[in-house]
Amino acid sequence: ATESAVLLKKDGGILPLGGDGTVAVIGEFARTPRFQGSGSSQVTTTRRDVAHDELARLLSSDRVRFAPGYGVDNDVGDDALADEAVRVAAASDTVALFLGLPDSYESEGFDRAHMDLPSNQLALLDAVLEVNERVVVVLVNGAAVVMEPWCESVPAILECWLGGQAAGGAIADLLTGAASPGGRLAETMPVRLHDVPSTLNFPGDPGVVRYGEGIFIGYRAHDHLEQRVSFPFGFGLSYTTFEVTELDVTMSGSAADGTLTAAVSATVSNTGDRRGSHVVQVYVGDDEAEVARPPRELRGFAKVHLDPGAAERVTIELDQRAFSYWSPRHRRWVVDPGSFTI
Repeated sequence: ATESAVLLKKDGGILPLGGDGTVAVIGEFARTPRFQGSGSSQVTTTRRDVAHDELARLLSSDRVRFAPGYGVDNDVGDDALADEAVRVAAASDTVALFLGLPDSYESEGFDRAHMDLPSNQLALLDAVLEVNERVVVVLVNGAAVVMEPWCESVPAILECWLGGQAAGGAIADLLTGAASPGGRLAETMPVRLHDVPSTLNFPGDPGVVRYGEGIFIGYRAHDHLEQRVSFPFGFGLSYTTFEVTELDVTMSGSAADGTLTAAVSATVSNTGDRRGSHVVQVYVGDDEAEVARPPRELRGFAKVHLDPGAAERVTIELDQRAFSYWSPRHRRWVVDPGSFTI
């Protein structure tokens, strides 16, 4: 759960939570965790960590104040809950505001009609920001959500997904700095629903859906269209800083006999003052493709954990498939002649 969380924003030194100030933990998801999907994905837990309880344990209970703010079984606003949350936020130094998607928004057997957070949660966020600007949004959701325009108004965002039964403890560790976030987005957070290429063909005609986007799905489409996104595929921050230098690519073998390989090496250095992890990602683009291909495709990655001041040389091996595409005409994987960009 700790490794999979993604720190999307951390302005103003608000994270990790430190010092001796008071923290308002707001949002029913902090007390009633949503940590798994619905339907056939549900499992019976052996225990269940609650984020509010874990934060109170790590920060001390006299520093943590709680207000539910909203109900998790609907998106209708509750004035009494919202007013209580605003009072707690106004009286606290920092706010950890838990937002996310309830079971009724995402499950098997139906598709989402939009990508927004529930309206009662968005209204609560606006109300809290009016009385306290130091807000950390903690997201619990199974799929991507639209974060604009509110992502510009909050100094910190921690995307925790559906982290399983231990998610509450992981969230507390990440917020307090007992653990350092190191996850990366496995999907793009678009600015709006209609930036997603599948919206041109979905839901389609009765009984028929055409997968018209072809290979241009996810980040491949956003890159190809040069679209602005809220947070891109592969993105993620840390509580420390890293530098990637000395990129080197060593080619060997031949495409003609199927032995083409590339060894991609780089030096990763922890230039900050905390231990943390960094994900080196290798993307390949075909500069002279004979078929439609995206500007770049993820072909390899490696995660390294480094102490402050430490450095490590990382090598990622790419085989011939990293440069290939499937050709229906030739009925095989093809590598076009010409140059590639790594």
